[in-house]
Parts: sequence; C-alpha cells; structure tokens
Amino acid sequence: MKNTYYFVVQPIVALDNEQHFDIFCYELLLRDQQTHQFPGQAFFSTIGTKVGNHTFLDWVQQMLQPVMKTNPHIKFSINFEIAQLQFNETFQFLNQLQPLAQQIFIEITERQYDEKDVALARQFMAYAQQLGYRVLFDDVDNLLMHDDLYTLRLADGLKFSQDLIQNNALPDVLRQLTICQEKLNQQDKLFIVEGVNSELQAQRLYDIGIQLQQGYYFGKPHKIEELLV
Repeated sequence: MKNTYYFVVQPIVALDNEQHFDIFCYELLLRDQQTHQFPGQAFFSTIGTKVGNHTFLDWVQQMLQPVMKTNPHIKFSINFEIAQLQFNETFQFLNQLQPLAQQIFIEITERQYDEKDVALARQFMAYAQQLGYRVLFDDVDNLLMHDDLYTLRLADGLKFSQDLIQNNALPDVLRQLTICQEKLNQQDKLFIVEGVNSELQAQRLYDIGIQLQQGYYFGKPHKIEELLV
C-alpha cells in the first residue's frame, strides 16, 4: 500500500472569542502516489473486498500507530466508508488501536445511505464508542437522512462538507446550521464546518456557536511528516 497511497493531514481548529485558535485534531486525507489526489474508484474497489479492506487497514495501523505513540499530544480523525463497516476486520482495527482511542476521532463518511447503511453505521458507532472512540458523521449536509434525528443524536459530532459553504450564500449557510443545531438540541454535540477560507466565514460561524472549523484559512493539507519536525 505504501507504494500506492500516502496520507496528508489538514488541521481542524477550535476558535476562541478573540479569534485565536488551537489545533483540535488533524484529519487524515488519503492521496494517490501518482496523481496526488484522492484515489477515488480505485480505493473504493480495494476496500470493497474483505482482503483489500484488511490490507488497507493493516497499512494504516502500521503507519499511524508509531506516530501516535511517540506523539501523544496529537489527535487524528480517520475516515471510514460505509462499505468497510460490513467487514469484521474493520472492527478488529478498532480493537487493535483501542489503547490510543482518546487520540482518534472516527468519521463515518457519507456516500449514499440506505436503511441497511444506517443500521451498519449505528452498529459500528456503538461498538467504537464502547471502546472509547468519538464518532462523527461526515458530510451530513449531503445526507438523505437529515430527518433521522435519532441516528444523528447517537454520534458525538457532525461534520458539514465544504460544499455547504462553497455552494451557498453565507446567510443561507448560517441559517441551515442554526436549524440543525435547534433540531438536535444537544449542547455537547461537536459541530465542525469544512471549507472555511476567509476570516469573515470564520467569524460568522463562530457567532452562531461553531467553534470547530476546517479549511484553507487555517491551513492547507500537508504531509504527516511535517507534524513531527
């Protein structure tokens, strides 16, 4: 796998009321060694099989575990596709990294949910939370399960994709986020907005209570080795 893929990281930050920020965690973003882009269908084909998923997760563990053990102050966010949740090896991956669970956020990444997918997501989320991981639903603004408040409330947090902020006027973005906050009515829920590229966006999001933000305004993706310098 190391000759095929590599990871870059992008910071997710926590803002304070003076617009200073601390690093909340780093999202791991998969890249193709040749194109330096997300590998797309080639990756989906790999993780869509039991053997391919196991090989990929074994590589992730071998790469990530020593970094985390020697840098306990760094937290990472790891994405899982719904297709991976059907395999026991994905659950075993959680077991193997469980001693580092407090350094890891699990993102369940939306592609296209149906009822079976939601059931898988709930099962996986409950298992991960029992082991001490915090679980986020990613790209929830794209989901067809917006009205499934029960499932969304089970998660420790929600992430809103960069499409939300890039494809809509800022007042519309703020209104949608406020409606979501009011529907869930959970003060301890983590809300993270991606695609924040300006001070104005960051300030307006903070004004409605979105302290956790991600985007080029705070830092572009870079190689994981740069964290260790």
